[in-house]
Amino acid sequence: MKFMSALILALALSAGGSAAAQGAPNPRNVCSPANGQKATVAEVAADPKAWMGKCVSVKGIYSSERIYADADAIYGVTSASIGGYVDGRGSMDGFWSGEFAGRVTDCASAQADLDTGLLRSPGISLDGRVLGCVKAEGPFLVFMVPRDLSPTMLTRRLPGAKGGDLTSAPKDWPQLAAVQKAASDFVAALRTGDKKALLAMIRSPYAVDRLVTDETSAIADLRKPVDRQMQVFVHRSSGASSVSAEACYCRTKDCSKTWPIARRDADNQSSRPYACVRVDSAGEGLTLDALQDFDGLPER
Repeated sequence: MKFMSALILALALSAGGSAAAQGAPNPRNVCSPANGQKATVAEVAADPKAWMGKCVSVKGIYSSERIYADADAIYGVTSASIGGYVDGRGSMDGFWSGEFAGRVTDCASAQADLDTGLLRSPGISLDGRVLGCVKAEGPFLVFMVPRDLSPTMLTRRLPGAKGGDLTSAPKDWPQLAAVQKAASDFVAALRTGDKKALLAMIRSPYAVDRLVTDETSAIADLRKPVDRQMQVFVHRSSGASSVSAEACYCRTKDCSKTWPIARRDADNQSSRPYACVRVDSAGEGLTLDALQDFDGLPER
């Protein structure tokens, strides 16, 4: 038995030496929280060129392929955020505090490499874009490794708080009537289960099927024949001729103090006091989106 144990150990050591000789990765060269250069999200975001290519380790809040320095960064008060993608942990819905390590890379350069076929590694791209880069701009941490993840205790900000990218639509906004009509038509079709009408607005058979059958999201409340307070919010990317808005319906008696201030919070989680329909320009018309998502911070 001792002889067999010694033989197995010898073979293992031999295999390890052979692997090293053949160029197997040295753990010391793999970027991780243990060996990453300590930095802050704000430092990397403010001067990405100075950090490009370096293995860094930053502490922050992770959500939807992005690391934020704090709540001010989440709500756009500051620009202290960088891209990143946590692999191998499922969908990672919600907001997670932790330490994140990876090499600082440029989203535009990575996207160009992906488009030209230079990046072929599985797990670095999705639907033609680089994971961690919602847009082909700014820095991100490639092959990011997390440590000490824990749910944050943050809750969403309410009207009057700093930041956010939604404002109440001005009465003289040229697109207000069109958005109000689109939202009204959507609710009417939802209440009658008119899939054909919904498909003309939503343009996704899958989304339509979910909307008429789902009972778990806030939007399901809109099937009830109840008159509700409705407010249109304009996203900062809207213009005189372009539409980027949210039509939100109150699920309580009054939402004046609880409306969303950010588009990410204008989702349809069941805990929301409102239900929102996203309305965007689509060619010469409008397209709607009312699916449940989890981008926003939780309720208080």
